[in-house]
Amino acid sequence: GKIQTAQRASTFNTENANRLVREGMGITPDARITGEGLAEIRSEAGKAYAAIKELDAPIIPTDEYLLKISSIGGDFKAAAKEFPDLLKNEKIDTLIASLSEPTEISGRGAIEVVKKLRADATANLKAYDRPERQALGFAQRKAAEAVDGLIEQHLEKSGNKSISDQYRKARETIAKSHDVEAALN
Repeated sequence: GKIQTAQRASTFNTENANRLVREGMGITPDARITGEGLAEIRSEAGKAYAAIKELDAPIIPTDEYLLKISSIGGDFKAAAKEFPDLLKNEKIDTLIASLSEPTEISGRGAIEVVKKLRADATANLKAYDRPERQALGFAQRKAAEAVDGLIEQHLEKSGNKSISDQYRKARETIAKSHDVEAALN
């Protein structure tokens, strides 16, 4: 009947999804997928950040980076020009000003600001009933992407392409692990 078919499909889909997650995250086929295991994967991937934190040469904001930062806020910022009393978001303005200000950024500073921006974006994007917080969350996510791009560009220009590749892979692994953890039940 329909119920048995649905149960079989659910079991098959769960097993298949778990297999794909294990493969994608580098988890052995017989291991359970747990929050602790995913935290360990994030910790291992996060080691790629250490090389960037220890960079000797400062990261110099480029025109491309500054353009990306100035465009943060998108539709919400444009609408705020028409309805400033209703839609002005000073936190987005502060974000743009703060990220446009430095003329040099240390590797440590770049990594820490990206981590903060991503964490804050995640929290703000969950405020479904608060459009100003969601707009800030989208702005924070775009800002983190801009800083990530600046880091990668700096690494590649300074002959550290392998560190750039490791950093990109670590970010992807960490993001995937958070997605998997959010889906655990």
